[in-house]
Amino acid sequence: MKNTFWLLGILLLCLFLSSTSELRGGVEPAPWVPIKQDIQAFQREIQASRGNLASVKPGAQPNEQVLRLSYQNMMSFLQALKMKVKNLREKSQDKNTKALCGNLSQKLMELEPIAMNLMAESQGNKRPTAGTIGLRLGNLERGAMMMQQWVKDAETKPLLLTNPANSNSLVAHPEAASATGPGISASGSTTQSGGNAPQALPGPQIISPSHLKETPIGIKITPPVTIAGYVLDDHYNGVPGIKMTATVPHNPTPYVAWTDSSGHYALSVPSPFTGQLKVNLSNPCFGCQVIAVNLVNQATDILAQNFYCLTTVVVVGTIQTQFRENIKGVVLNGLPGNPVTDEYGFYRVTVNCGWSGTVTPIKTGWNFSPPSRIYEPLAQNPPHGDYVGFAIGYQISGYVRTSTGQGIAGVKLNGLYPTSLDEYNVTDANGHYFVRVSYGWSGTVTPVKAGYSFSPASKTYANLVAQPANQDYLAQ
Repeated sequence: MKNTFWLLGILLLCLFLSSTSELRGGVEPAPWVPIKQDIQAFQREIQASRGNLASVKPGAQPNEQVLRLSYQNMMSFLQALKMKVKNLREKSQDKNTKALCGNLSQKLMELEPIAMNLMAESQGNKRPTAGTIGLRLGNLERGAMMMQQWVKDAETKPLLLTNPANSNSLVAHPEAASATGPGISASGSTTQSGGNAPQALPGPQIISPSHLKETPIGIKITPPVTIAGYVLDDHYNGVPGIKMTATVPHNPTPYVAWTDSSGHYALSVPSPFTGQLKVNLSNPCFGCQVIAVNLVNQATDILAQNFYCLTTVVVVGTIQTQFRENIKGVVLNGLPGNPVTDEYGFYRVTVNCGWSGTVTPIKTGWNFSPPSRIYEPLAQNPPHGDYVGFAIGYQISGYVRTSTGQGIAGVKLNGLYPTSLDEYNVTDANGHYFVRVSYGWSGTVTPVKAGYSFSPASKTYANLVAQPANQDYLAQ
């Protein structure tokens, strides 16, 4: 009799254990493990490709061999996932598992052409830009994250469904997953909410479906939101290596992405997203028109959230005489391109952030104050680099005397023209004259006074670049 009792107990326990899979939607969590592993491997290949792009210096080409290998691996994982999802769908008796497999199959069908395009383009003559590759990898990554979330929900939130109609098998309703709700105890008895006393299982039919209301359970899956775009400089070139963050209130850990070699970034955040998207500036002279964007209940993708930033600084200035006369044609030696002042004495040049150097103004026949300016690495626009110019001049001066050394007053030196009050082109009582001329001056000077002849009769100057000597004349 005892043996019969124990045998019956073991039989009931076996019947209960064999029915456990149906309590959990007809499928144990284990069948999702290989699918989850392939999705994770697929994601790692995407991240490896994005890392390869991010390491490429501006203007350089990515390692196509490494990318092509990643594309091949992606295709392999997609094919494996399609097969595993198909098999699970065919074997499962649970309608929710079948529905989820249908969603996964649809998503895999969407992702496969993207991966195939990447593969084909990597083998063709016309290579896509890094920005195009980045966008496609972002789409693949977004799809992988959606599938990963679906599988995670299926693993951590078992689907508790009743059996199909006309079944005498063990059935359960949503509360069966709760330790305190109505369901089945480990001993094979049923328990009621609020009570601890077990009730004996009735005869051959362990639980009759008639007293349970069938409750269909669905999965509500909210895909993440993708926020993507470019960080561009003032010439609309992509800026690589910029850290982008998306933060939500009361959560110190941000979602992080880095711009790739084309300046592209892509972030996947929960939907709906309320928080701040920000450009993190590590370089003090890198300035953006907008560095942060606040989003509220964002439930759709944003694929063109671009940021326009300055990676250059401007060096400007004016060069004038001490009388505030503009000096045209002064070369600013040392600045990129050696800019030249215009008719207003103005110059302006754009240099890269962090530029440093020594700038020297140069124009033949002129001296400048200060003679040069030293610029340390620039993190912002420097103050105006103004200079004062002084024309280099020469003196044409001497005496007009007789053979006995007597100075002759009133002799006019034609061809010389005084430009200031201390200059005179007519000899004084000592026979002296004094006039300044500019650098490179050319002309002929002829002494004239009635009743006298002079030796030499005149002096000719051509492109004066040094102080002339022996400017005396002999009056006869």
